[in-house]
Amino acid sequence: MQNENKYQIWRLMVAKNKSPRGANRAPKKIEVELIPSYESMSEFQKRKDEVQEIIAKMIILGMTRGRPRKDEQEDFNNAA
Repeated sequence: MQNENKYQIWRLMVAKNKSPRGANRAPKKIEVELIPSYESMSEFQKRKDEVQEIIAKMIILGMTRGRPRKDEQEDFNNAA
């Protein structure tokens, strides 16, 4: 009888010490500092196209669930 009580107490102590994993863990907050820089119109256009492509890829990856498909590259090409 006494061993059962010790086991229950030990089990509760071990359960409380576990750290949250997976969906229970709070995501880390990312801080971004924007520093303005002046550039020519052609450089701006190139950078704008690159940024649009990166954002489109991030949106596509954020909407997909589970294991990535083999034809995922086609989605990236059609996104931008």
